[in-house]
Amino acid sequence: MSFLVMFFLPCFFQGSWEPLPKAPLHEMDVHLAANPSENLILRFGTGKLYYSSPAQSIWNGRDWVRSIPGVNLPSTEEPLLTYDPVNKGILLFGGARLGKNNYSFSNTTRLWKNGKWTTLRPKTSPSPRYVSSFTTDTKRNKIVFWAGGDSDFVRGRHYANQTWEWDGKDWKGILNPIFPTIRWRGTMGFDPVSGKCLLFGGTTGPFGVSVYLNDLWSWDGKVWREIKKTKGKPWPSVRGWTQRFVFHPKLQRLLLIGGMEKDSKSGWVFHSDTWAWDG
Repeated sequence: MSFLVMFFLPCFFQGSWEPLPKAPLHEMDVHLAANPSENLILRFGTGKLYYSSPAQSIWNGRDWVRSIPGVNLPSTEEPLLTYDPVNKGILLFGGARLGKNNYSFSNTTRLWKNGKWTTLRPKTSPSPRYVSSFTTDTKRNKIVFWAGGDSDFVRGRHYANQTWEWDGKDWKGILNPIFPTIRWRGTMGFDPVSGKCLLFGGTTGPFGVSVYLNDLWSWDGKVWREIKKTKGKPWPSVRGWTQRFVFHPKLQRLLLIGGMEKDSKSGWVFHSDTWAWDG
């Protein structure tokens, strides 16, 4: 099992870029989640002011359409936002609630379906937190999320030993003796080829004083395992945040795209490379 660096040449695909309509709002801290059951993408972010009401819009395949939440939804930074295959909607959990002068943290679970938000009432919920790593396991029909925290590394707590799964009705917490190194903003993605969730990279602390990571972990629903680098094989460099996993159905590969880090000599380094995991 190894990474393969991908070189996409102009002749690789037949086609071209086409500009599409812009989103109707300018948001900050934007998150996207696709709902294949309704053939739409939800764009969810804070307003121009972090403490203003959240701004959201829907991509319907042709245009971005502004969507009014319909409930008194607080502005939320770094929540979990992903597809719920059981309820066939988009699940929103947690995040930092932004006030004019302070932060508070949420552990509310909500579902976006049929154009409206519904607050769900699970019997068990994780404690309030944000910047969790998460993905949807479409093989087991579970949402998996790991860790998260309730402030920064200096003042708050970080739940590196906690893995939670959502089954469509309730949250189940799983404590493991072996778990990934403590971090924020590690990216997670589900690899349908291996049937496992993967976690890559992240940062060990606040901006500017972090150690940036490039380790890889897998979650099979029971156990975390670190996948070690194979000697002589290519491997992505460290990247602290904005890296993303996305599955390419034609290639049948989970792709790792982008990411950034801070270098003491050159400042911010933005990665534009693409890597494919062979499972």
